Amino acid sequence: MALLLTLAASVTAALDDDRRLTLLTERFEGADSPMPTLTEQAEEYGRRFRELWSDNEYAPEELAEASNEVVSLRLRAALSTAFANNEPWVRQRLEQVVAEAHERELAQASEVRRLFDAHLAAGDLAAAKRVRQRYPELELPTVPERIEPSPADTEAVVLVWRIKQDPERLVGEWISLNNPRVLIVSAPGCGFSRQAAETLSEDETLAPLMDEYALWVAGPSTSNTFHRLAWWNKRYPSAEKVLADDVSTWPVADFFHFPQFVFVENGQVTVEHSGWLGGSQGLLTVANGFAELGLLDKQHLDENAFAYADQTRPQTACPTRASAMERIRQATPISTPEALAEYLAEVEQGADSPLSALSTEARKRFRNGVVFSGNRVAGFRTDDLMALEPEQRYQVAALFGHQYLLAGRQFPETLLSEDERELRRQFYCSED
Repeated sequence: MALLLTLAASVTAALDDDRRLTLLTERFEGADSPMPTLTEQAEEYGRRFRELWSDNEYAPEELAEASNEVVSLRLRAALSTAFANNEPWVRQRLEQVVAEAHERELAQASEVRRLFDAHLAAGDLAAAKRVRQRYPELELPTVPERIEPSPADTEAVVLVWRIKQDPERLVGEWISLNNPRVLIVSAPGCGFSRQAAETLSEDETLAPLMDEYALWVAGPSTSNTFHRLAWWNKRYPSAEKVLADDVSTWPVADFFHFPQFVFVENGQVTVEHSGWLGGSQGLLTVANGFAELGLLDKQHLDENAFAYADQTRPQTACPTRASAMERIRQATPISTPEALAEYLAEVEQGADSPLSALSTEARKRFRNGVVFSGNRVAGFRTDDLMALEPEQRYQVAALFGHQYLLAGRQFPETLLSEDERELRRQFYCSED
């Protein structure tokens, strides 16, 4: 792992906030080291955040004396850290800088909502209520009541919180893992998790087993707060999701890969599978897990029992998407790390580019945030790009072939050329 070098307090104080934000958000993996786990990333983010900024620099009186630029940078630093690391001191810093940024009209409603969700994810309902009361004009969601469970009566148990409505409550419940179960680690925002929930609930062989032995579970995260889980449960009632309390007590290595199917008995994992393949292969994978637990006799299962899933599975939701993607790929100026490095070197030499409007540190952050997958750019950070004019944001997106995806969000659709609009229609199979 490429670790940030420990900086002396005097050296850190000499760095401006723009440079410190770059150091905070540097990639975690090195050329010869693998990507660390999300737990390791959370720890590293916390370490960097504490070393780069002191508590005093996030104190209300210090923030009040800072410039708008500094407050905005410190808000971004706190938001970036809180997404990965939800420790109380991180949330305290975030709450203090959100208050100052909101007072100056620098904070967006979505950023206040992220503070609210950070408190919910940490189980600090009192703090979430405090945020809701402080910003009544934003109409933040209500804060559920939490009902503590009765004492556990066995050692082989884990604590979950069930999502209840009317009234909104988090009801604690101890669950034993001694009996056979399949733990399905998933998230409301994961499309593959949603596909699995739909498909498994409809299969005549597996649906009864899922009803009796499956536990859909989400780990504590700002993406898995009460209201998002309530949405999932309303949409997928046969795959009711619960919220795990202390994930370290579960026989699951990582709660941040979705979906995972972990088959357990006597508190031990018998077989596990990560991902959802869909079709007959996805169903067969789950069937094999139940067979390992002795809950399904595959000898009496028709070998074509799941073949229907391939027949009913649409080959593509949009028949023109593949050809549109190929045309986009061919027309994209930057699709490899080498092409990006060459382009940025030309910018540094004074070449005309929308990125020239960004600070040197912002360009570094943008470069570090570009993710390549195969022969294309899978994504990039857009936070620094918000300092650019809409036309400049369009020009940056067009460098990577992402203008079709970001039109209407990062810049007006009217900035697309007629050819681009037609290609976008083909990509989405849309009429408008």
